[in-house]
Amino acid sequence: MFADVLQMPIELPKTSELGTLGAVICAAVGAGYYPNVDAAVAGMVKITGVVTPDKNKKEAYNKKYNRYIQAIKVLDNYWN
Repeated sequence: MFADVLQMPIELPKTSELGTLGAVICAAVGAGYYPNVDAAVAGMVKITGVVTPDKNKKEAYNKKYNRYIQAIKVLDNYWN
């Protein structure tokens, strides 16, 4: 669904604990094991697959998004 909504490929990392992986990446950079976050990601993240977007779903999601934006505008006065 993310790939279809964003209309871009989504890489699937090998881990299920992504928050922990992010913390470890930051710690590794902070401790000097890697010079920057990009290098740490390249060294620590393993990709197991890629989900490609379904171009046929683009229009349907765009319509839903536009309805969502209209609803926010209509309800805006009620939130203030």
